[in-house]
Amino acid sequence: QFYCKEVLSKHYARLITHSNNSKKQAKYLKEIQSIYLGEDKNSGLLNVVDKLTTKRISSSYNNLANILLKLYEKDIWYNEFNDILSKRFQINSTKKLEVIKTIFDIARTIAPPNYYTQADSYDGIVRVNRTMLCYSKTI
Repeated sequence: QFYCKEVLSKHYARLITHSNNSKKQAKYLKEIQSIYLGEDKNSGLLNVVDKLTTKRISSSYNNLANILLKLYEKDIWYNEFNDILSKRFQINSTKKLEVIKTIFDIARTIAPPNYYTQADSYDGIVRVNRTMLCYSKTI
């Protein structure tokens, strides 16, 4: 069930990036938020992730951070979700790119050495840094 929900969240993110309809995007974002946070306090992926192996936890965090990066790049409004995640992961900032980078970094530290999820985390961190550089050049 965990893996299926994770895959479903990826597909919702893909639907968001392919849609230009803000109502549909908001609907899909709500589904992603529901998958990760749950309808109640116990049903979201982030509520059961600690019962999994470090490989799965790292993979799940990478998936979440990749989704957030897609939302950021598409300029989708997800401030509420971002703020909740910032508190959930105990991140001192609510700046979106810093939250995304921190989630990738958490995934990197959890991943077993020399496992693909660690490489995925590094790749995500590089993409976030590249985005930060591009953003700072436009200011």
